[in-house]
Amino acid sequence: MATFELSRDDCFAASWFVQRRFRRKLVLVFAVGASLIMVGLCAGGRPWHFSAAVAATVFALPLALRLYLNRRRIYRVYDDHLADEGAATLTLDADGFAIAMGGTSVATAWEKLQFWSEDERFLFLFRGRDFAQVIPKSALSEDEESLLRSKVSNLRKL
Repeated sequence: MATFELSRDDCFAASWFVQRRFRRKLVLVFAVGASLIMVGLCAGGRPWHFSAAVAATVFALPLALRLYLNRRRIYRVYDDHLADEGAATLTLDADGFAIAMGGTSVATAWEKLQFWSEDERFLFLFRGRDFAQVIPKSALSEDEESLLRSKVSNLRKL
């Protein structure tokens, strides 16, 4: 049994990690669009530095706006739903895992998991493409972490 708390910044970091696939596609789309704008403006007789400035603005502004709005959305969800819940308790067994927080418990069978991933601080257990249970590595003992890793070893790692 492990106990942990997630802060606002932990929730944002976890969300940022989970959304990385979407960000790659977004960056690619904006890079192609900015390149087309730059080529179009240069072909129209504009100087290259003007075209580059317009293309950079078109490319950077939506990404910065998305980052700002995403951070605000995550913080608002945390403040509305998680701030007063206190510590979460993780229970692992042969059938699955359960996370109890604020009087509610969510149990998930190992068979329901589709993928898993990790970064330096968290393990992410995905029940769907965009829904992950976030577990801080620091909250797990060595036995719990080895059990968890053995159960997800047959899943695809993102």
